[in-house]
Amino acid sequence: MEKSPDEVVRRLIIEPGLERDLAHHFEYFLDVNTAHLVMLVEAGIVDAGTAAKIQAATDEMRQAGPRALRIDPALEDLYFNIEANLMARVGAETGGKLHTARSRNDMLATVARLRLRSELVEVCHQLLTLRRRLLALAAEHVETVITGYTHLQAAEPITVGHYLSAALHTLQRDHARLRACLADVNSSPLGSGALASTTFDIDRSVTAELLGFETVMGNSLDGVASRDYMADVLGALAILTNNLGRFAQDLYVWASGEFNLVEVDSSIAVTSSIMPQKKNPVTLEHIKAKAAHLQACWISCLGALKSSGYSHSRESSVESLRFVWDGVAEGRVAVELFEHTVTSLTFNTELAGERAAADFSSVTELANELVRHHGLPFRTAHHIVGAVVADCLASGRTARDIDPDVIAAASLRVLGHPIDVSPELVARSLAPLNNVAGRTAEGGPAPREVHRQLSRLSHVLDEDEAHLSSVVAARRQAAESLRARAAALAAGRVHDDRTRA
Repeated sequence: MEKSPDEVVRRLIIEPGLERDLAHHFEYFLDVNTAHLVMLVEAGIVDAGTAAKIQAATDEMRQAGPRALRIDPALEDLYFNIEANLMARVGAETGGKLHTARSRNDMLATVARLRLRSELVEVCHQLLTLRRRLLALAAEHVETVITGYTHLQAAEPITVGHYLSAALHTLQRDHARLRACLADVNSSPLGSGALASTTFDIDRSVTAELLGFETVMGNSLDGVASRDYMADVLGALAILTNNLGRFAQDLYVWASGEFNLVEVDSSIAVTSSIMPQKKNPVTLEHIKAKAAHLQACWISCLGALKSSGYSHSRESSVESLRFVWDGVAEGRVAVELFEHTVTSLTFNTELAGERAAADFSSVTELANELVRHHGLPFRTAHHIVGAVVADCLASGRTARDIDPDVIAAASLRVLGHPIDVSPELVARSLAPLNNVAGRTAEGGPAPREVHRQLSRLSHVLDEDEAHLSSVVAARRQAAESLRARAAALAAGRVHDDRTRA
């Protein structure tokens, strides 16, 4: 270039980017350098003596750490600064050979995938922990009756275990989305070059293996251009935090004095500066807000990619990633906050049962019994029970006060003649736990059915945990292999099985 970067370009683009990369990507760049160097030597493109010097200098830089690196903003980015430091240690003639058969473009794409893979593994670990906690909590409350709500109005009785099973089914789908994202991310673009690969006879499977990737990306242009996997991750996290926010909203309402169905522990609540009675469930407020942050990060990523050409550019390789890492961090915070919050919850089980017995949430079953025992069309039975509820509300009575006389009076108005029902049928219909126990259809809240749901959820959770363990084990094995091959390089040895004549 004829001129050094302008002061504005340095201050607004280069220096902020350098600071971010130095803090988060230094180790990844060195790993990519080492894997590429191993491949170059084993492919016979760089000699072992040159590689030994390069790797020894790379090891020195790694040991010294990112803050020991001499940074020159005029060099544009972290990659060029690492290369300059390498050549300062071993000379330009030697150090310059490391960049054979690659581009900064495929390096940046590789580093982004390496970091995102690590972040995704951590998110999945946290989500597995949350699911395991909820599974245990649900098992404790399979018979804890609570009113289920629609439109925030008492609807039908369920159990706390049934509600938490719903949350677990949702989080299982969230994990499936993240697992699919992890599979997409875990493919190596290294060897794609600037966009058209290289004329050197490289072996991309070597670098993919050493960096722990499961596959090699099948098209070199796609290797440097693709960032849709970033949008996939942010989209999955946006849906996850949205789901967490919806459950947090329920808990938020239930923790109010008017509902008083749950209480959060004082350790995760805050009080007021002026009102001493306050116990504010602030973690739930933060969880709900995180969904908005993830949505914004997702839109930012998509917006930066929109209308950018399908190749390498600063829009795709830098700007589209600007809030990806913030989004992942916000998602992790939301999951951890939710896990600690639900662990601290105390359910007011006695009040929940009393309320379910009084709030008319069981009366749908009374209508069902009229259909079964009197052969009425359901709509007619619905009108009769509706009249029963209206009478009770008008006279200040609760569902506990419904008896055969109330039903007879209502049916007289609706049908023109009274219906005779037994006190036992009324009691059986309206008892919340009995009401719940009869809902044995697949997916229902009957305790035995919820136990079946939890067993199935536990089985899938075990499989998800095993899969993530295998991913982590593969990464660990690749890292150990990379360290061993790097040590061999530094000692001037070459891995015989892969050396070409």
